[in-house]
Amino acid sequence: LHLPACPSLPSVTLLLLGFLCQCDPPVEVPESLSAWTGACLSIWCRYKSCVVNPIKTNKLIISSLTWYLNPVYDFEKKHFSGTILYKHNVTISPALARRVRFLGDLEKDCSLQLSDLRASENGSYGLRLIALNPRNQKEEKKWMTKISVNVTDSPPAPQIKAPSELRESVPAQVVCSIAYYCPDYPITLTWVCLGHGTPESTTRMDIGRTENTLTFTPTWQDHGTNVTCRLSTPAGTPSSESSVVLDVKYAPKGVQVKATPGETIQEGDRFVLTCITKGSNPPVFTYNWYKDSQLLHQRQEQRLEFEAKGDEHSGSYVCEAVNEISSIRSPTLQIDVHYAPKDVRVELVTGSQIQEETTVVLSCSCRAHPPVSSYTWYRNGQHIPAQTQQELRFDKIHPNQSGSYHCEPQNRVGMSESPAITVDVQCEYWELTPGDRSCLSEQWAQALCRLRQALAMLGALPSFLFPAYNLPAPNTKTHPVLDSFPDPPKEVQITLQNPQHIWEGDAVTLNCSVGSSNPPVTKYTWYKDDSQYQETQESVLTFPATEERSGSYSCEAQNAIGYRQSLPVSVDVQCKSPACHPLCHCLVPPILPAPLGSPCHPYMQTPCYALPPRQIPPPTLPYCQDPTSCAHNTPPLDRPITHPPWRNLTPTHPLPHPFPHPPESDWLFANGCSLLVSLCRRPEGLYEHAWKSQLILLPTKYLDDPTSPTILATGG
Repeated sequence: LHLPACPSLPSVTLLLLGFLCQCDPPVEVPESLSAWTGACLSIWCRYKSCVVNPIKTNKLIISSLTWYLNPVYDFEKKHFSGTILYKHNVTISPALARRVRFLGDLEKDCSLQLSDLRASENGSYGLRLIALNPRNQKEEKKWMTKISVNVTDSPPAPQIKAPSELRESVPAQVVCSIAYYCPDYPITLTWVCLGHGTPESTTRMDIGRTENTLTFTPTWQDHGTNVTCRLSTPAGTPSSESSVVLDVKYAPKGVQVKATPGETIQEGDRFVLTCITKGSNPPVFTYNWYKDSQLLHQRQEQRLEFEAKGDEHSGSYVCEAVNEISSIRSPTLQIDVHYAPKDVRVELVTGSQIQEETTVVLSCSCRAHPPVSSYTWYRNGQHIPAQTQQELRFDKIHPNQSGSYHCEPQNRVGMSESPAITVDVQCEYWELTPGDRSCLSEQWAQALCRLRQALAMLGALPSFLFPAYNLPAPNTKTHPVLDSFPDPPKEVQITLQNPQHIWEGDAVTLNCSVGSSNPPVTKYTWYKDDSQYQETQESVLTFPATEERSGSYSCEAQNAIGYRQSLPVSVDVQCKSPACHPLCHCLVPPILPAPLGSPCHPYMQTPCYALPPRQIPPPTLPYCQDPTSCAHNTPPLDRPITHPPWRNLTPTHPLPHPFPHPPESDWLFANGCSLLVSLCRRPEGLYEHAWKSQLILLPTKYLDDPTSPTILATGG
């Protein structure tokens, strides 16, 4: 029987009972054990110090020790009944005695072992202890200590206990255990190890338990891995096992920036940057984006989407993935946005004041990615050949190289055009200022004279300037007003006075016209393919057509003040072919009437169309070998045309039946399929303003039928 609780005892027994209270219970045993049929059961038991009986002590003396299976207290008999497995100094059933072994004594150990377990031996095991007070042998202390034993048909699964949190690179232990230990029937707990490293396992077999502890350093790859502890019987056969899924916390891994559609894109394209990771536990909650080491965005989404804009989006990108463990940055990803040249401009590197025969450098600058591969230069809208560098250089610039310049840089993406800048090459000039004796008029502050050398005084001007300016002799007191201003030739143009098709053997005639020149032009310089070809005093250049003389021709007009060069014209000499006759059929629209007294209107003929030889038999037309022999066929300039100039010519091809003399308004002058002819209408009749090339005269009424022969005659 148990004594009442200690605090209610009389004071005379406080010393003894206080001692006894420390012995409740008097032994250390496991609360529960597991076993299975055929195995053995070992109940580990240790006395507490209050009940052991060393010599010369006042501690209790164990007088009785009994192990029961499923003990039940009998209140009538005032003792426990049940299957006695072991009783000190008492013989028990031989059947049990062969399987039961008391492993202890009455001083330290009270363990019991039962082999070859039966299913019926499942239940509660009790240890009944009776102790005597060494000073009073009549005083007894009694205890019943119970242990729950679960006997199953097969080994139970072991239990695995892992830390509540595993962290990458932090050493950890996972314990596999089972509430079973029996030296006569030993079991083995084995770890089915991780796929990397060599975990350290230790086994503990005491206090009625078998344990195996796995010590390892987790990696982020261990997250989500199944770890198994396997129980094996003495025969080595696996009997049961348990598994646990490792939950390893780790920082984001494998952080990278992925660019779609790629790392190199063109301006205007849509592109997406994605911050990808190979794993993160717990998940990433923030993505920090950096461009060129500067924070660009901070967001929960892992994508950035842009429409590519040149330099704005080119650069190095880094994403930083952040979770509760740490933040990890990706390697740098370089994004290249390609775009055509932009902000294109032409700059005068050598300054805006340009004097002739000085060095002038034009530079074409822009922003482009990839870099510019070639440059194209233009002057007055015309391509400048063989100039593909960033700089256009003139070592000794000429006044005829003045003009409007622009450039077109090009890269793999495209081409862009710069605004034009004006290059004005200045000759040396002479200033006329008020108060100076060379001042021509009080109303003039200055006058620029484009002369080759500065003149010190008025009297040093060339003599040809005096009549034009009505200049007085030096030191005169009069101040006449300028009538005109000296200037180099202006509006210099070169024209080709030939049909559209120039055949080998024809005569090629080039005309260099000048809009104005003060003083008059004194010399013409002709250029072929940018190289000097010939110098003349006449504005007309004639030469026989050969294939070698095909090319680009220009002319330069020069007076005493300066010179100007024309834009080029192309001469394409074609070989004769028997399949096509060089004659062509001209469709000429009538000239619109003009009011009386109006200036002459320039007239440009429509394109000519070659007719097949079968429709028009090739006629034999007179050809003037000597220009003087055709003088009688050429009406004088500025004289009325009173009769057709073809009346004295006899073409071999029959003409339409005789023409009535038509009004002058019905007659048209057509230039031999090439150059324009200026005509004007005056009260006296139709006048020819320029008669410089082969002419064809035809009545307008015969233009209705485009297939009829219209070549009537030719003039010189």
